[in-house]
Amino acid sequence: ARQVMWAHGWRSCLVSSDPFHVPRCVMVARHLGLEAWGAPAYESPGYKRAGLRLWYTLRECAAFARYSFMRLVGREGSRGAV
Repeated sequence: ARQVMWAHGWRSCLVSSDPFHVPRCVMVARHLGLEAWGAPAYESPGYKRAGLRLWYTLRECAAFARYSFMRLVGREGSRGAV
């Protein structure tokens, strides 16, 4: 998406996803040089069901920590880092 945006001269974006996923999406977009803001989709099925919300929130916390660690050690291009 960044390549398409940059080809058109676009540098900012609105990232929309499940609320538990938005912080990492914005962090990745900013890491890629985009000016990004989050727009959580509070009506998504994964967020509206409490059991799914808990599962995906915990899963996303782990993914956020992993991505942050991989950036810290300079391996952000590693398998599944984004």
